[in-house]
Amino acid sequence: MNFKAGGYDQGYKEIKVYWGPDARCRVSFPTAIAPVPTRRFGIQPVDYHVLTSPFHYLVGQAAVDLAEPLTLKDRDWILSDEWFATWLLGLSLSSGGVDQGVFPVLGLPTNFFTDQDIQMVADRVLGVHKVQREGYPEQTFTIKDCRVIPQPYGTLLSLGLTHTGKQGDPSMFGYIGIVDIGGKTTNYLSVKNGMNMVAGESKSITVGGWNVVQELGAWIDDTYRGLELNVHEIAQVMQTGTLSYEGKSKQVSAQVAEIAEPFARKVYTEATHLWNGGKGMDEILITGGGSLLLGKLVRKHLGRGTLVKDPVFANAMGYYNFARMLQGKGIGVS
Repeated sequence: MNFKAGGYDQGYKEIKVYWGPDARCRVSFPTAIAPVPTRRFGIQPVDYHVLTSPFHYLVGQAAVDLAEPLTLKDRDWILSDEWFATWLLGLSLSSGGVDQGVFPVLGLPTNFFTDQDIQMVADRVLGVHKVQREGYPEQTFTIKDCRVIPQPYGTLLSLGLTHTGKQGDPSMFGYIGIVDIGGKTTNYLSVKNGMNMVAGESKSITVGGWNVVQELGAWIDDTYRGLELNVHEIAQVMQTGTLSYEGKSKQVSAQVAEIAEPFARKVYTEATHLWNGGKGMDEILITGGGSLLLGKLVRKHLGRGTLVKDPVFANAMGYYNFARMLQGKGIGVS
């Protein structure tokens, strides 16, 4: 049996899966599950995902659109149905086969990167998993080995390694800081001398891009009565600084900046404290889906930093590159 490399970025707000450089070899969906309603009807086909085995749940966008998602977002989340069901959907979507070996690499928030938490993830992932989605045949996945690494390492490995697992940008092996702004958390990672983690300069805080989206959403609700925007539409307002109300375009960039500033300040203040401003670092990388909302402000206040080109998938891409590197050494291939 061949074992397929895969990068699985299990975020609190969104799941990202990456299994190759082809544009078709990536998928993302909201981190959400919900019980399948007893009454369902639709006219136009929509690619909603319904797990029928080993759970019976709406997963991803279907849970957000059609029901009330279940939520459990704490350290025990890894033990929840939500974590496992979204993990299984990621497996299913990344394979067109019905019997597949997989060698996955996953990430943990920097603060949770402990032997106990690594083992918790491995216990959930390893083994033989049978998965079925509504309208599709049952799939069997065999996982004999996996790797769990600090989440921000993915971005570093997306640049420092190629898709074949060979060395990429040599500058990534210096003294590097990574600011990984997610939906609910921001992870900081410092590495030196060949990508070795500096534990005292690495941590997590509970600030992310979705904090800004929630605040902006509340302001929009109060200011533009009757305008109902979902979180993705609010995020778009943040990026463009405009919204449409009663058929007219409204400029809200000043309000967006005012709302985002306190959250960006928390992110860059922590980086400054951890790294003494990062003056001695060779490079600071700003990544994660939340960097699309806060990255420019954080860079402005840090006075330096590179906004990663593909911040949403950068971690998952790096996990894949790492899996390919290990497979090149005979690990995770059988």
